[in-house]
Amino acid sequence: MTGPLTPNFNIQLPQVNADSNVWGEALNKAFGEPGAPVENIDTLLQANLDSAASAQTRADAMLPKDGSEAMIGLLQEHSATLKTVDLGAAPSVVPMDLGEANFFLAQPAAVTDTQYVFANVPQIPNVASIVFLQIKAGGSSNVMWDPDIIWPSTIVITLSTIGTDLVGFITPDQGATWYGSLVQRDVR
Repeated sequence: MTGPLTPNFNIQLPQVNADSNVWGEALNKAFGEPGAPVENIDTLLQANLDSAASAQTRADAMLPKDGSEAMIGLLQEHSATLKTVDLGAAPSVVPMDLGEANFFLAQPAAVTDTQYVFANVPQIPNVASIVFLQIKAGGSSNVMWDPDIIWPSTIVITLSTIGTDLVGFITPDQGATWYGSLVQRDVR
């Protein structure tokens, strides 16, 4: 090797015949608690391993198994990311395609009838679908909703004529029943 050694992350590389505690203290300052003993890194690693083993034990206990320890049943994990689709100036019937997104932006054409309906609702048992519609000046047109939506106190929401409204929908049964609610009204 030619040339001098260079520091890595402001830590000097160990020197021959140097005190072993110097390198350990430098590692602890970079990766552990300042001034902690060298064993601190091992302690933290062991705590993480113990925590992972405990989580694995709990997960194994929750999995459905038969007497031979073979898994039976179904284990599913779902997560969601809001994907946005701009519906633009909405035509008369606007499908909110859940296969494409779950957050929709819309601005219905003024003084026209616009109906929002759900399309391609995921057909996964025991999984709810959540949809948001951000609608600008929806009260300036005749907005109609999917007839299957259940509104609070059975009163269909009133949209603002100038501002932006955020409407939320949830179905617990693959689209057979929809619950709707005005999340925010007249945001400007």
